[in-house]
Amino acid sequence: MHSPLGEISNATWQTAAAKKPACWPLRVVLLGDTAREEFRVCVEQIFAHTEATVQTAWRGELACEVEPDLCVVLAARPGEFTAEVVESLRQQAPLTRVVGLLGSWCEGEARTGHPWPAVPRVYWHRWPAWFAEELAAWEQGEFGALSLPLTATDEERLLRADTNLSDRGEARVAISSPLRDMAALLVEACTGFGYRAHRCEAEDAAANPQPVLGIYDAGSCDAEALEQLRRLASDCPATRWLALANFPRVEDERQLREAGAAAVLSQPLVIDELRATLTRLIDV
Repeated sequence: MHSPLGEISNATWQTAAAKKPACWPLRVVLLGDTAREEFRVCVEQIFAHTEATVQTAWRGELACEVEPDLCVVLAARPGEFTAEVVESLRQQAPLTRVVGLLGSWCEGEARTGHPWPAVPRVYWHRWPAWFAEELAAWEQGEFGALSLPLTATDEERLLRADTNLSDRGEARVAISSPLRDMAALLVEACTGFGYRAHRCEAEDAAANPQPVLGIYDAGSCDAEALEQLRRLASDCPATRWLALANFPRVEDERQLREAGAAAVLSQPLVIDELRATLTRLIDV
């Protein structure tokens, strides 16, 4: 039995995490119900880019022969896995990093419940962009958010986000938002990424040449917002639209994609996740 993770210094963990694992792709164990609809895209991504195994229930023992690099705990609701389960995982595999992949019912747990101590919390609608960034960092032997000490706060993880400028050439990004301040923020962010960004009014959305990318602020995903997205997608068929939604549910994401969104991100935005998603869309 390995010694508890609490006995391993933060410096020791950072040294180990900074190096590319001996086994690549990453070895990942998923604990929980991988068949849930809200986790479907996340699970597909994990299986596509890692050596993943599934453990549907916790019976007190980590069911794998080799200590994994990462354990992803899929929690659809608060209390599904207790803090004792997480501590047991750490006792059995002290160098395995544990991260929570959370469903919509867990969004208020940090305020009103008892979230797991020292475990990064990533909601299902943020996971694809977040995990893509982590994979890129690990593959290059660089520090990702998971290399931070266990005691790191959410604010420190946000500050860790890579906001370096990138050269995207002459790629144009159209920004459509009913809120002037939000549109200005998105234009500034995309310009910082190296794109040519501008606010797009409804009447000039179909201007030629059409932008490669578009960002649509769908807010609460009501009927009016969905109809506006359909118009934008119809007027600009060559543009790949990224829809932004306030704490989306599975049904919200499905409706946004049916209306023409190529990708969906949740708000409040994490700047690094926005950059990663735009990069993925432009490279499609």
